[in-house]
Amino acid sequence: MKMLRTNTALLHPSPSEEGELHRLSEASARLWNRANYQRRQAFFHKRRTPSYPYQCNYFKDDPDFRLLGTCRAQALLQKLAEAWASFFELLQLKKEGKADEVRIAMFAGHKTVSTPLIYTHLGSQYLSRK
Repeated sequence: MKMLRTNTALLHPSPSEEGELHRLSEASARLWNRANYQRRQAFFHKRRTPSYPYQCNYFKDDPDFRLLGTCRAQALLQKLAEAWASFFELLQLKKEGKADEVRIAMFAGHKTVSTPLIYTHLGSQYLSRK
C-alpha cells in the first residue's frame, strides 16, 4: 500500500478568497456528480462503464473542468475511477461470498453553512471555518 502525506492548514480567508474556495468546491462536486452519473447510468443499463481517459476527454470542454484546471479535474476523475474500481472488486468478492454489503459510488453531497469547507490541492488540505 502506498502511503501519502497530507498537510492540513486552517485558513482564515477574506470574503473574496472564501468565495473562490466555495466556487472551486462547488465545481468539483458538480463535475464529480456528472461523471458519476455517466458511470452509474452505464452500470444500470448493463453497458461498459466509461474509462478514466474517456471521461477526461469527454469532460475537457465542460465549464467546471475548465474552472478547476486540467490537473485538479483529472485528479478528481481519477479518484472517481478508483472508487468504481473498488466497487467492482467488492462486487466480485460479494459474488464469491467474501463480502457482505456493497454500495455504489455516491454523489457528492452539499455542505451546509456551518460545515467547514475543505479544499484539497497538491496533497494539502485547506480548511475554512467562519
